[in-house]
Amino acid sequence: MLTVAPRVGTPKRGFRALRRERSDTLRDSKRGATLSFPSVDSRQLGARRTSLTAPRAQGERSPFVAPLRMHGRRALTTIDGIGAIPHKVNDIRCLTRLLDSVESLRGKLSCKHEDKIEGLLKLAFSLLEDASNCELADVERLNAIRFLKEQVSLLLVRHSKQSRYSPEFLVFSSILFTISPHAYRFLRSTGNVRLPHPSTIRRVCNSYNVSPAAEQQGASFLSYAKKLVTTMKEHEKIVVLMMDEIHLQPYFDYKGGTIVGAASNSPKQQKQRMFFMMQSLLSSQKNVVHILPVERINAEELHTLLRSIITQLENVGLRIIAVITDNNSINRKTMSLFGAPCKLQSVYPHPADPDRPLLFLIDPVHLMKCVEEQLAQSAKLWNMHVLS
Repeated sequence: MLTVAPRVGTPKRGFRALRRERSDTLRDSKRGATLSFPSVDSRQLGARRTSLTAPRAQGERSPFVAPLRMHGRRALTTIDGIGAIPHKVNDIRCLTRLLDSVESLRGKLSCKHEDKIEGLLKLAFSLLEDASNCELADVERLNAIRFLKEQVSLLLVRHSKQSRYSPEFLVFSSILFTISPHAYRFLRSTGNVRLPHPSTIRRVCNSYNVSPAAEQQGASFLSYAKKLVTTMKEHEKIVVLMMDEIHLQPYFDYKGGTIVGAASNSPKQQKQRMFFMMQSLLSSQKNVVHILPVERINAEELHTLLRSIITQLENVGLRIIAVITDNNSINRKTMSLFGAPCKLQSVYPHPADPDRPLLFLIDPVHLMKCVEEQLAQSAKLWNMHVLS
């Protein structure tokens, strides 16, 4: 017959009390043997089970955490993807296993999230591509759809070095960078729009070999003006040709793999540039058709160039009725060479058609400037005379 011996010792506090609060003994009265076994306070065990396994409020329970279960003497919690987690870690190997399981679960969840985003971006790109292939009467909407498609395709690229830009988007980015480099860098730094790096823009612009020196060659002479004429209407082709010079600070510079700054008619540095601009009489069209970098130019060389420009522009469809310059002595002598006797006059025979007149006009703004300077000089001399 077995009898229960009285409780021995003082119960310990803390988590260990859940497993061993007291020690009871069973005594066999026949054999005189004493059997000891650990016992648990049923009231405390019930309270702790209730607090650990109590259901959460609606919407608070994690979908990954399973209810608490007892495994031997240890309380375990099961999480999907990690496994069983004991409420107490006894060695470093168990801790390492748990941390590795948590890290692998985090990687799996992040991979699923990235795959979902990539799938949505591919779907958006497919829809935008279908919309861009449709024929829309509104050109602005079509351009906006193509721009959005370009941005979505750039978002699908994980590394910026692997980005590929369409020719239209490169042209748009180059124009924006040329208008305001600071605004371009700010817009790119915000991350709201995917734009090429400024170094990419510089490489694209430098690879396109357009310079005043290259335009002096026969094949490239007035190439921009010839393309511009094809976009003009008939009434816009009645133009006047304006000629002016700009003085520069002479210097050489290394740009785009070449040395720039040399004059077209001399190996020395350019000191001035001659600009030729056409202005339509019946519209607001105004464009530079030719630029000539020179160190120094005389009236005979300038007359030969001016005659060639007028003839070429007439051949591509323009109708030049007048030449406007300032009152510079070289410009006056250049225009006088159009006459049979070389003298200054307001009407000359047209180089493209001798039966037509070619008018020579002095820039009125320059004339007013000259009058103002003369009046200021006269007033200065008068004041000096009065003071003397």
